[in-house]
Amino acid sequence: PARSAPSAAPRAGKGGPGATLMMEALQARRSGDTARAQQLTLEYQKKYPNGALKEEALAIAFESAASRKDPSAVRLAQKYLAAFPHGRFRAQAEQVLANK
Repeated sequence: PARSAPSAAPRAGKGGPGATLMMEALQARRSGDTARAQQLTLEYQKKYPNGALKEEALAIAFESAASRKDPSAVRLAQKYLAAFPHGRFRAQAEQVLANK
């Protein structure tokens, strides 16, 4: 099974536009509604493509997709690694790709 991205919570000082949307996504993921979590992170990425929480949005998106065995998890993990090759959630993204 896919490993959770346990610290995908927005870091202190990373508020700004979209922070509420990301907090909703994190709450949805924690409550088990991974489809909603993914939807909210994709909405964040559309509205704020260069937002301060872009890394967290991608991590929650690929982790949520992987937990549902959604084929988009691979594409999202690849997108994460392309954008953040040394990112905080690199190990989780690589795990998704290893389990494809």
